[in-house]
This record gives sequence, structure tokens and C-alpha cells, in this order.
Amino acid sequence: MNQEAKSLVGLTALALISAFLTAQAVGAEKSGVFGRWELTTQSPRGAQIRVLTLKEDMTGTYQTRDSDAPIQDFKVNGDTVTFKVETGFGERSMTMEFKGQLKGNTLNGEFATPRGSRPVEGKRLRDIPPIGPGEAAAKLDELLKEAKASGTVADGEVAAAVIEAAAKEMDKIVLLAKLEQLQAYRKDSMIPAPDKALSRNQKLDWTIITLQTRSQKDVPAEQVKAHPAAAAFPGAVEAGVQRVSREVELWTDRPGWRNRGIYAAWDKKDMQSTGLYAAPGDVITVTVPQGAETAGLNIRIGVHTDSLWHLNQWHRAPEITRVFDITQTVTRAANAFGGPIYIETPHTCKLGRFSVKIDGAVPMPWYVAGKTTDEQWKTIRNNPAPWAELQTDKVVLTLPAKDVRQLEKMDDLMAFWDGVMDSCADLLGKEHNRQRAERFATDVQISAGYMHSGYPLMAGLDISSTLVDKARIVRNGHGGVWGLFHEIGHNHQDAMWVYNGTTEVTVNLFSLYVFENMCGLYPKDNIHDGVLPANREKNLEGYLADGANFEKWKNDPFLALYMYSMIQEEFGWKPFTKVFVEYRAEEEGKLPQNDAEKRDQWLVRLSKMLGKNLGPYFDAWGIPVSSAAKKSIADLPEWMPANFPKSQATPKNPT
Repeated sequence: MNQEAKSLVGLTALALISAFLTAQAVGAEKSGVFGRWELTTQSPRGAQIRVLTLKEDMTGTYQTRDSDAPIQDFKVNGDTVTFKVETGFGERSMTMEFKGQLKGNTLNGEFATPRGSRPVEGKRLRDIPPIGPGEAAAKLDELLKEAKASGTVADGEVAAAVIEAAAKEMDKIVLLAKLEQLQAYRKDSMIPAPDKALSRNQKLDWTIITLQTRSQKDVPAEQVKAHPAAAAFPGAVEAGVQRVSREVELWTDRPGWRNRGIYAAWDKKDMQSTGLYAAPGDVITVTVPQGAETAGLNIRIGVHTDSLWHLNQWHRAPEITRVFDITQTVTRAANAFGGPIYIETPHTCKLGRFSVKIDGAVPMPWYVAGKTTDEQWKTIRNNPAPWAELQTDKVVLTLPAKDVRQLEKMDDLMAFWDGVMDSCADLLGKEHNRQRAERFATDVQISAGYMHSGYPLMAGLDISSTLVDKARIVRNGHGGVWGLFHEIGHNHQDAMWVYNGTTEVTVNLFSLYVFENMCGLYPKDNIHDGVLPANREKNLEGYLADGANFEKWKNDPFLALYMYSMIQEEFGWKPFTKVFVEYRAEEEGKLPQNDAEKRDQWLVRLSKMLGKNLGPYFDAWGIPVSSAAKKSIADLPEWMPANFPKSQATPKNPT
């Protein structure tokens, strides 16, 4: 072999060795990422923890609300890890793209979504040996023996893996029975309660509650059992309480307007109260008239519709209501957690007035304005169900029964709440009659925030006693009163005049209006720190000194609210109401199609309604509007508040 040939052979060998070493290095990089990871992301709802599983065949799964979604385009390049995952809820879906850096037992990076990016912190989870097909049931029985003998299980993570595997193979009824046994045998079982949160890192009990909650929703009514957590919340029915049979009249075509506010969930089925309660695990029977079985009705047991799957601690089971479709004249239903019984009707339902018969239920304290007399209420308020409802045609309050048992003079209280709802209608320029009453329900734990809008509006238990204390509300004697009016306001906002940055701003027009109209209180009366005259003026001065940055304005709701309040305190509420009416009366093709048009139209419509050119005022606040919009109102006299940025502490015209 000549020297040239030897050189080629040498180079080839070196190339092969180099390729081999490179492949080994790449393999080593990849092997470091395989396994299970706990990913923590931060969102407006708080920290969310999900499990990511990465497999050696370059596939994997990402835990979503109640299932595992397959990942796509999983790649490892050096210490950079990327993949995509499609998540969704109902008919909504979105793609999240992960990019992170692998460093030992950490995998930190971010998820990019159409809504923006969120930081992610990942830590490696212990690898549990896989459980082969057909092994889970036997291993679950071994766990039961261990728990019965010792009062615990030695390895909670392995036990959780066994239970998860068993859930994929076993019959739900059999699985639920074994999980119930496991809870009973273990002296260290943890069940969520109002005063005792179950944390996600308590892996075994978290897994048990998760599987029980999901499985109970698929069990036939006759095989439902009361869940151990139900006694703590929403509450048990005392032993010996007699079950009753009642006929309840429903009304599906009430006259009036239907609230289509952006947070009002206007298209959800209407919850028709029955004044009856299903005890945890009890089977009830609902009989509807002939023809109603084809009208799309449902039975819902439970008012606490908030799902808590995304949270890291539970003070109750994560999902405690259950719905049964009515497809026959007689339907049997049950819920492991119990709850108030509702008949849900589509908003297009044309059945009018009809009656349903409900057997096997427990009577609730149930007040119906215009029907329940003061004398009747003295007896009804002591009905044995743990939850109560106070109802008018415009609002329904659902709260613990203990908070209503001493109440008297109900007409005055419920007339006040009707007034709150009528005030919202007045600000919008709508009639008082509503097709569907708004609902408030209190809960030991809600899905987001201190309160939130929706149907029903949700709040914590700490506000329950205030909801039924008119005097306390009127004097703003609880820090949550502003929140009550605020969330009701969210249900009445219209997307046409809510532009980017004003969701948490225009909602408070309703807060201010209701305080003024129903309580006789104004910003000067300390209804909220954010609207105290001294605070809002100091905030504005700082904002203007920094150059009136619109991005800051959008992220400071009380600063932005002051811009609206200056106009209102000068001209009163009527111009706002007239503009709201004008939007609803406008032809669809003339309504704003994007955020810039929303700002322009708000400027132009309000200016013309006032007969004043608000262009300089918008400029002073740094609100971007087009030159065309400002030109269209240039013939109007310009307006600025006197002594801007100072303002009056009380409205000149509160009407």
C-alpha cells in the first residue's frame, strides 16, 4: 500500500472514530432528557404544575387538564430541548411551543403561545419502573394488603403509579371500590377540606382523589356512592332526614332581555332552581311531562361548577357537580358530592310553564320573592339541606344554609338585590325585566381570583354572610362589596366599547354607579382605595410626569378609570348610557372591527353625545386615536377638566 493509500485509510478511520464519538455525545445529551419532568408555569391564575414525559423513541406526553396530550417535533440539540403540544378545552385549542435548556436535573425555558410567552421551570421526577399490561390489578391488591396490615403504604409514588395504571385497565366500579378501601385502611389518608388543603406534591392522595372524581362522573346513578370529601364540602345531610317528593313549576320563556355581556355566559343553559337538594350518593328521580324529554333539558346536581384541576392545592374535590341528560320522561340521577338540584333548559326552550316531579330529595331553605310569605319563611328557613337559595326574577343567591336561618324581612333584602341588577340595566339603558336571573354562588375555593364573573358569579365563603346583610353592604362594611359590584359589572360589559386595557376599567363604571345609586356612596367615601380622590390624583400626576405612556395606562386599571370618572363627574351618567344604547342600535357593519376602531369610535361617539371635542383630553392621557377620528369632531368645542389634572372630589351632576 502506497503512502497516499495509507493516508486515506487513516483519515477514514479518524472520520469513523469521530462520527462514533459524536453519536455517543449526542446520545448522551438525549439520554439526559428522557424520563418524567415536573414543569411549573406562571399564569394569571397562579402557578400551574404539569408532568412532561419524554421517551427514548423521541415521543412523549404533556399533562393537560384531565388527560395526557402527545407532544410533537421533539428535538434535542446540545442542551437545547424543543417540542410542541396542542392543548384545548371544549372546542378551543392552541399550540404551545416549548424551548428550554437542560442542565442536570433542571429543564428551564418558556412556552410560547398565541397569547404570549410564559416562563417554565422544570425539575426531574423520579423514574418509576413501568407497570406491564395486566399487572396493575394484582399490584393494587398488594397495596391494599400492605395498607390493611400497616395502616399506610411505604412508597406513595410507586402506589400512585400503580393506581394510574389500574385506572387504564380496570372496570370503574371495581376501581372505585378498591380506592375506597385503600382510603379506609390508611391512617394517613388525606382528603381535602375547607381547613385542610390537599397539595399536588401529596402524590398518592392527589392521584386517588383525581381518579375518584373523574370516574364518579361516568358511573350510573344507581352505583354512585357518597365521596368521603363531601361531608366537609359541600356538606352532608344529617342522618334520619326524610326524603320528599315535590312538584316544581318551571318557566322557560320569561319576557325581558337576555344579558349578553362578554362574561355573562349568555349561551349556557339556564339553571332552573327547584328548592331541593340531593344528598351525597342519593339517587333522585325526575319526571318531566310528555314532550319535554326531547327539549334538550338536563338535571344538574350541584351549584359549584368551578373546576379546580389547574390549581396546586385543593380545599375540596376538583369537580363536584354532575349533569344528566333528560332523554326520557323519567330520569334517575345522583352525585357523589350531592348538591342543589337544577333543571337546565336551553335559552331557546319554548316549553313555557311546566312542572317536574322530583322524588328522593331533601328540601332546601328556598325563598322566592313574591311567593314565599314571611310566615312561611320562618319554617322554610329551617329546612334540612346544607345549602340555601334566595331567588327573585333578577337574581339568585346560593349560599350555606347557616347564613339564612336567622334572616327575616326577606322582601327588603331581595328588593335591594333587584335594585343592584336594575342599576346595571339602567346604566346600559335597558328595561328591568330579564329573561334569565343572574346567579351568585359562594364556594370554599374558586377557579381564579377572589371572585369572578360568569354564570354563576363565584365568590368565597367569607362573603356569604355579607350577601344577606343589606345594612353592611350599604355602608360598605366588608372589603368584598366592591368586588361584588365589580363582578356583576363584568357580566354586563359589551365588547364594542371594551378595548385593549379597559376590561378591568369599564367594569368599574358599574361599581361606581351601583355604589352611588344603591348605597349613596362616592369615591370620596373610600369605597375603594383606588378611587379615593387624593390617591387617584397622585397617581395621575406621576403618570403625566413620566410622559403619559399608553402601555402603563393599560396596565393600571384605577389610573385608566380616572380618565372615565373625570368625564362622568363633569357631565353625569346619562351620556354614557346614551352611548351604550347607540352602540346596540348601530348597524353591524358600522361597529368597530378592531381595537384601533374601538378607541376611535369611543372618542367620536362620546364626544358627539357630549357636544364636546374630547380629542385634546385623549391626547393628554396618551390614548392613541386616529387623526381621522379627531378631525371628525374638530368642529365641536374642545373640553378639558378645570385645573387638570386635579378634579372635583364629588360629582357635579350625579344623575
